[in-house]
Amino acid sequence: MLNALRRFKFYLKYYLTNHVINNVPFHCLRLYWYRHAVGMKIGARSQIWLGCHFIGDTLDQIEIGQDTTLATGVVINASAPV
Repeated sequence: MLNALRRFKFYLKYYLTNHVINNVPFHCLRLYWYRHAVGMKIGARSQIWLGCHFIGDTLDQIEIGQDTTLATGVVINASAPV
């Protein structure tokens, strides 16, 4: 039962990240979600534009450096640490 709850939580976060949050028109809200709900490490002055997708099972291990821009339509595959 605990495994099923963990899987549900993971897939819910995955769905929200790639189908809801990535279309939110406010950059600060997207970054807040990516940093705090997903656990990504995002450097200062970095931007993640609308429509970016994150796939894989290690989203919390994504590190994006300072002054980095991920433009619309970028797909980050986080199947292993990025």
